Order: sequence, then structure tokens, then C-alpha cells
Amino acid sequence: MIYNEFCGKKVSRLGFGCMRFPKTYEETKECIDLAMKEGVNYYDTAYVYNNSEETLSKCLEDYERSSYYLTSKLPVFRMETKEDALKFFNESCERLQTDYIDFYLLHALNADSVKKIKELGVIDEMKKLIAEGRIKHLGFSIHAPKEVLVDALELYDFDFVQIQLNYLDMVHEPGFEGYEILTKKNIPVVIMEPVKGGMLANIPYPLNEPFINYNKDLSNASYCFRFLMQFPNIKIILSGMSSLDQVKDNLNTFKEETLFTKEMADAVESVRQNILKTKKVDCTGCKYCMPCPFGVNIPENFSVYNRHAMGKVLNNEWYMKAEYPKDATALKCVECGACVKKCPQGINIPKVLKETLEEQK
Repeated sequence: MIYNEFCGKKVSRLGFGCMRFPKTYEETKECIDLAMKEGVNYYDTAYVYNNSEETLSKCLEDYERSSYYLTSKLPVFRMETKEDALKFFNESCERLQTDYIDFYLLHALNADSVKKIKELGVIDEMKKLIAEGRIKHLGFSIHAPKEVLVDALELYDFDFVQIQLNYLDMVHEPGFEGYEILTKKNIPVVIMEPVKGGMLANIPYPLNEPFINYNKDLSNASYCFRFLMQFPNIKIILSGMSSLDQVKDNLNTFKEETLFTKEMADAVESVRQNILKTKKVDCTGCKYCMPCPFGVNIPENFSVYNRHAMGKVLNNEWYMKAEYPKDATALKCVECGACVKKCPQGINIPKVLKETLEEQK
């Protein structure tokens, strides 16, 4: 198992994400037992992950508390009063059967939650728990633009930050720019969604042909992890392992350091381009076409159209569930053409909006 120095502790570079446990306790226990045996010592859960804290506690009850690190998260989005911070924290500790949490995060920050943290004095409550030794290290997770990341970093001198990153989502908020901001500030990074909710683990042939040509013995998921492992400030990569086979495959990937070669980088980029080509419309989401005088949310309609197309190719249910905007539907388009003149990609926007309506029939 590869380890990193993380907040002064020796932590496995592979972290066990506990949002997507197997369906039964027995299967989950088997997965965690194998992970523990092979040296995985970082377990990431959250207050809002259904039964995850309780299940994780039960699976780890036979192990010394000092042999693993627990991570959980404060659901700021559910907070109404300052007192909720201690209430939620205590409930997590009770579920986890622990007196302290090694790595505690403010969960899924966005502009609204950053504002709420300031208004409710959440950081003052966190400081009290840190002083009492009940929180060892404080961080936050975020799925928001880099501007929100910068604002969040002003709240406190955080020990670490968790962001979403994978080879398909390098510009996903806060994306690789977020990684660079954190690296310049010497804040260690934890990665979530390295295989994009499992989507990048199930790439069908021939989209993954470059991977097969490079090394057919490596799984699709393995390429995702190896891509991220090239960045030195990514200290921990979480994987929501939901089967024993996934655990075994990940353990093989993180068994030892491997060089991310130019040839492997080329294979990853080729697969990335193959996936991106499944898009129906080459919209970058720049929003130069907005606002539409008739109320159509053009980028959002195109985003859903592309998600559906990608979901069909990758057999990804989550992508297929993406919903078109109800109040900014393409039905409002009167083909005035104002948007076409503004689009830097030269997209025939009214024509493609009609295609989205055809898909919805």
C-alpha cells in the first residue's frame, strides 16, 4: 500500500469512500476487512450518507481505534442554528462509536453555505471541538467555482480540502484550477469522484481501446487513479468501493508507486477524447448566448442533451436521469437567431434546441 504524509499522519493514498457500500452488511464487512488487512486506513463517511456511519462503526469494531482514521462531515446545508453544529457532530460520533473524529469536513460548500457559516458562527463551534481534541483536523469539501473556493479558504486556516477531480472533469468546479490554488497555499488535497460516480470504470469498447492497446491487464478504473497519482499534492484518492472485486482491483493499483508515462498519458487523453465525442453539441457552457430574450436556458438544455448522449453510450443511469429545465425549456425558442451571432463555437442554436425537443418526445 502506498502511503503519504497527510496532516502529520501516515495515511494510505487510497481512501475508502463510504457513500456506496455494498447492499448487505456481510458484503460490506468483507470489503472493509480486506481493505484493513492490506493497509487502507482512511475511511470517509458523512452525516447524510444513509446508515453509512453506523455500518462503518460496526465493521470496524474489532479493530484498534488507533489503526484507522475516521472522516465525517457537517451538513451545513441542514443547519438552522449555531447549536446544530454540535448536535450534528455529536450524532456522528454516537453513530461512529467514537469520542473524536480524525478528519472533519464542512460538507459540500457553495456560496450560500459559506455565507451561512459566517452568519451562524460555525467556525467558532469547530474551534471549540478542536480545542477539546474531538476534531483532530478540519477541512471542507466543495463542488463550486474557484471564486467560492477562495472565499471558503478565508473562513479558517484549514488543514485540507476535498475536491472532485478526474481526467474527464478537469474543468469541473473548482477543477484543476482549484487544485493549483490549494497547492500554492500548501493545503493538501483529497480527491472525490475519481471515476465519476463509476462512469469511468465502465467505459465500453471501442471507446477504451487506447487503454487495451497500452495494457489490457489494467482496469478502466486503474487508469483514473494512475492519472491522479501523478499530482504530488493529491494526498488521498477516495474510491466508493461497492464490491469485493472493486476493492481487490484498487488494492492492486495502489500496491506500489508507478510512473505515469507519456504513453499512458496519451492513452488517457485518447479515451477522454473518445468520450467527449459522444456529445451531441460542442457547447462549452461559456454563456455568451445568454440571456435569451425569451427565457430559454440554452447552456443547461445543451448540457442535459450531452449528458443523455453520453449516458446512452456509457450505459450510465445517473447521466440518463438528468432533467431538462422546466421553466427555461427549449419550447420557448422562437428562432430569433440572437444567440447564434454571440456563440463563439458557431453552433446553430435554434436547430439544436429543436433536437433536444425531439429527444424529449
